[in-house]
Amino acid sequence: MSYYVIKRTLYGLVTAFGLVLLVFGLMKLIPGSVVSQLVDQSAGFDQKKLAEIEAFLGLDRPWYVQFGTWFRDFLMGDMGYSWRSRIAVSQLLGPRLFVTLELAGLATLISVIIIGIPNGLLAAKYKSKWQDTAVRIFSLAALSVPVFWMGSMLILIFSVYFNWSPPLTWVSPTDDLLANISMMALPAFALGLAGAAPLVRMTRNSVLEVKGQNYIRTARSIGNSEIKILFNHALPNASIPIITSAGLQFGFLLGGVVVIEEVFALPGVGRLLLQAISQRDFPVVQACILTIGLFLILLNIFVDILYAYLDPRIRFIKE
Repeated sequence: MSYYVIKRTLYGLVTAFGLVLLVFGLMKLIPGSVVSQLVDQSAGFDQKKLAEIEAFLGLDRPWYVQFGTWFRDFLMGDMGYSWRSRIAVSQLLGPRLFVTLELAGLATLISVIIIGIPNGLLAAKYKSKWQDTAVRIFSLAALSVPVFWMGSMLILIFSVYFNWSPPLTWVSPTDDLLANISMMALPAFALGLAGAAPLVRMTRNSVLEVKGQNYIRTARSIGNSEIKILFNHALPNASIPIITSAGLQFGFLLGGVVVIEEVFALPGVGRLLLQAISQRDFPVVQACILTIGLFLILLNIFVDILYAYLDPRIRFIKE
């Protein structure tokens, strides 16, 4: 098991370095910069002044020198400074990261525990009946609806029909838990509903496949109830693809926060990323994309280790 963990961690580190290199390269391929915007907006900017600004920002050096300096600072926890505000990127990113992780965590809880697995089990238990049909239609509809539209409709429904709207100022759960939940409930539900649809179908298909095995027939023949068979025998043995799907859905939810944070005016990493893109503040853009990407890599490593722990056959095959 330790060999498998080390090997999977090394793969993750190689992937992380590739992500860092890719993000840096893509930033260099984007046309325009803060300097070019300043030139466009300010009349009388000569080339000498332009060169001084580029030298101050380090844009006059070769790309590999820029990457080496930036990567060294990144490993030391220094993500640079915002080109717009001249504030350290880590200071901009730190408080917003907690908001994004809270939103993604609540959305995952709703997606997996409240909607995904229970509805998948319901559809598997009542295969080919009206309950199964209703759940499958629900999952298809949830998968088809864009996240931003769902968020906008939730705001509209609650404000028009219930005369209530979420607070506009984010409050930490340590300061006021009730106010925090009231603000995070709608965006978490909108995001979790979109992520639950694939999990419902995966849970249903995995449980139905397991229910056709011989040990399930044996458990049924000795008088076990269908509920006991479902939870004690079918679900544990169908957990590997479900866990994998849940891990992928968390990654999907991290990507969805970019949109949902803007809809609900949440001060998270996603909203910071959109603002930085519109301002061409590349150090902030790099930091936001890398933060989300590195979390996805860590999540994939954790999921691989988890289902290798649950099913020893996987780690022996991969070793």
